[in-house]
Amino acid sequence: MKLSPSSTLNAIIDLKQRWQTVCPERSFFGLTLAEFSAGVQPSLDVRAALETVDGQQQALLARRHNVDDASMYLVQGIINAIKGDPTQGEDGELYGALGYVRKSMRIGGRSRARTKARAQAPGEQPAENGSAVDAAPKAEQEVSTENQAA
Repeated sequence: MKLSPSSTLNAIIDLKQRWQTVCPERSFFGLTLAEFSAGVQPSLDVRAALETVDGQQQALLARRHNVDDASMYLVQGIINAIKGDPTQGEDGELYGALGYVRKSMRIGGRSRARTKARAQAPGEQPAENGSAVDAAPKAEQEVSTENQAA
């Protein structure tokens, strides 16, 4: 039967405590309590080492976060300096090599005509989402029937 690491630790500690409380002078499986404790000590030592490493990992992750923030401040400063450099600027080769769209490659000032745009008639209500409704207008008979019923 394979146990999880936490179940294994619980079994070791539980057996050790109960054996020590109930009959510490007896031997089982050819081992005394002291021999059993020495036999399971490597499991306890490895777990203690893992806890130490986990603590170190958390500290290193926090440290990495702090130094990454400082590094990104420098990166952003360099990018801003490249954009402001008179020989490179936003249209320079380095700016484009960094993955940014060079100023000369941008398409600006172009407007696009809307498709399916229809003028809103006076008194017509906009759709619930705030845009004009593309559905066909209701037939006159339907409208007049609704108005008479109301």
